[in-house]
Amino acid sequence: MDRSRNEWHGFENEWEKEREEFMDKVRYGVIGLGYMGSKHAERLFSEIEGAELRAVCSRNPERLRWAADTFGDGVRRFSDPGEMFASGTVDAV
Repeated sequence: MDRSRNEWHGFENEWEKEREEFMDKVRYGVIGLGYMGSKHAERLFSEIEGAELRAVCSRNPERLRWAADTFGDGVRRFSDPGEMFASGTVDAV
């Protein structure tokens, strides 16, 4: 079956519209705020398109204070990974 150029163009526009509706930002959490974890968190927070840092988890209170100072109130802080998962705050870790 041959499709006219207009039919294919309509399909592309419809697909693009659906993609925009379903391609919201992915809400990430980072467990562990040592050297590597903190670097991942910083990049997710400010550099990676389509990603949103929503939570961090560390058993070290000093690292949680660092996260509060660095990311502000928009990023939740947890000391227990289970609580972070149960919160519904993140889509991926």
